[in-house]
Amino acid sequence: MAPAASPGSAPSPRRGRSSSAAFGWLLALISFLAGAAVMVVEIGGARYLSPLYGNSIYTWTSIIGVVLIAMGAGAHFGGRWADQWVGSTRLGWLLALAALTVAVIPALNVLAAAMLGGLGLISGPLMYCLLVFTAPGFLLGAVSPVCVRLLSRESNDAHVGASAGTINMAGMIGSFIGTFAGGFILLSLLDLRLIMVGTAIVLATLAVVAWRMDSGRSATASTATSMRFLGVIGAAIILSFAVQPAPAENVIHEEHTYYHRVRVEQTDGWRGPVRFLKLDSTMEGGMWVEGAVDPLPLPYQNYWKLALGREDFQVDRALFIGAGAFGMPAAVASQWPDSHIDVVEIDPAVVRAGHDYFRLGEFPQIRPHATDGRRFLRQSDGDYDLIFGDAYQGVRSIPAHLVTREFFELVRDRLSADGLFMMNVITAFEGDGSMLLAALLRTMGEVFPHIDVYSPLLDVRPSPAGGHGIRPRQLSVVANVILVASMEPVDDLQRSQFHNGQQTVRARHQRVPDEWRPALDDAPVMTDWRNPVDAIIARQLLR
Repeated sequence: MAPAASPGSAPSPRRGRSSSAAFGWLLALISFLAGAAVMVVEIGGARYLSPLYGNSIYTWTSIIGVVLIAMGAGAHFGGRWADQWVGSTRLGWLLALAALTVAVIPALNVLAAAMLGGLGLISGPLMYCLLVFTAPGFLLGAVSPVCVRLLSRESNDAHVGASAGTINMAGMIGSFIGTFAGGFILLSLLDLRLIMVGTAIVLATLAVVAWRMDSGRSATASTATSMRFLGVIGAAIILSFAVQPAPAENVIHEEHTYYHRVRVEQTDGWRGPVRFLKLDSTMEGGMWVEGAVDPLPLPYQNYWKLALGREDFQVDRALFIGAGAFGMPAAVASQWPDSHIDVVEIDPAVVRAGHDYFRLGEFPQIRPHATDGRRFLRQSDGDYDLIFGDAYQGVRSIPAHLVTREFFELVRDRLSADGLFMMNVITAFEGDGSMLLAALLRTMGEVFPHIDVYSPLLDVRPSPAGGHGIRPRQLSVVANVILVASMEPVDDLQRSQFHNGQQTVRARHQRVPDEWRPALDDAPVMTDWRNPVDAIIARQLLR
């Protein structure tokens, strides 16, 4: 006597060998495309996050972590569901729901940006991902165990291990293809909405295929279900294109790239029209639309002129790591017309914006390079008289590999004998906001014997009683700080005097006294192997 079938596990009608093989191939294809969809959504999702929170390690940690835990939960419950029934109709519904959750991601992004855009660098990405990516991650995670169960039932569970291996291999290969297709191809060719909608259409098509695969269901019923679902997914797609964020004011150019949302804004400044470059949510620099470049519109941009305090200082070769709006390179080119100026900016779209909106064509001395700053330094001949570091990848977030001892050693090796290294840092001098400055001073101090600190925020005047009087409250304010490092003494920079776009600056009044610098006893030395810079910046933002 044959054993009684357990509840919910009645075998499906027997298929012939050829149809059973076709059924197995279709299940492997579904697992393959579901795996690819997960990675396309994950990589595309990071581009939704970066305009709000930057392209930092916390952005990627949040989206990877949320998607992984959602997929894990989906796999657990998907496996339990698969044990309760046999048939591909419910697999179709699983794929249909996944398609819907992916199709509405562009609309959910607008809602999430309005609700969560003001949160911090850690809580913001995490809450955003929980809202937007939990459902698609859960549903797509459930696809694989359901496919394993369906394939195993074709052999009356005689080849459970082989079925699991086949389906999981197909899913992993799909994830591999989706990762490279999403990162290397789709983001460069398509609007983010089209990527999400296209992924949803693929999943919707798989849902229809799964309904048609169920041999226990009539073709008429499958067709009716498919038609109703296509109407729903069509409405979701229309919603995603209809819901748009409020248009930003004064924007004359905007595009999404591999690295950033690049935005150019134009407004009226104190001496005429001025353009600013924003990468994601961060102001990167500005330049006047016409007339003389100097003084630059953002006060901190003029602090490269500290170098003018050196007697007979001549810049023959300069390097800027981080283009900003090409304002500082253009000002240096105006000061030394015969100089050679390299500007390294990792995003080619920023270089294009420089040509189209920031007068880059007026300065043939400037040679932009679309590559990583450290990579460029490693491959360059060096002998730079001035290197200025101003690279950011989000709100106050400096790329970690550009603040290590090894990086500063590379900078030192590429400077001329009396060359200057300057760096724009957003930090404070005391309190919780000073941790970044302390870590940088200690790390740079292991490479450069002479480091000066200048603050565009402070006005440092000697006290009649000696010293510098009462410590100002601004020492705890997070703001632009300019670090100047050299192998030679840098005290002579205090002689410089320049206009910062608002007032005349006397460098000696902006130099921060040593006694106002943060203590370095507990500050870490940041290296390529141990670098807490992201955690330091995140703690500052949390406070």
